[in-house]
Amino acid sequence: MSWTKCKEQYNRSTARKETVDRVKKKLFGNLTTAVENYIVCQGASELELETSVIVIDNNADSTTDATDVVEIVEQKISRKRKRCPGKWQKIARKNIREAGEEYVNIKGKNCPGKRVQAGCDQKCPYNCSANFSEQEREDLKTAFYSLNDAQKNKYI
Repeated sequence: MSWTKCKEQYNRSTARKETVDRVKKKLFGNLTTAVENYIVCQGASELELETSVIVIDNNADSTTDATDVVEIVEQKISRKRKRCPGKWQKIARKNIREAGEEYVNIKGKNCPGKRVQAGCDQKCPYNCSANFSEQEREDLKTAFYSLNDAQKNKYI
């Protein structure tokens, strides 16, 4: 993530800076010095904005310990939720329907699963019932509905 120093590019940055300054004064009084406030420019991601505050004791001598410097980091995390299509009811219904199983449609009606239809009678010119037994037809249906979308399209 690239941080760039910007001059009031966003309207909300001014209000945020004022809020941060008020909090600094309330917490630390006059002993605080703000480090440059960095905000994210248009080319960068807007997920996080950070502000650093360094507390400096003016009465301390030049040989200060590392414990005298305190850093406070504020982070703004995006509120937008992340997509998770696997949990969507519409996608779950579609997957069950495409697998040939019984499912509940969008209106709440139970729809039966796919089943092998009755075989052709003796008048069929292709003589399907003689070529494929009921068990073979059931196995073909099971194998077809276990394929994914691309494989089903190739199969047909």
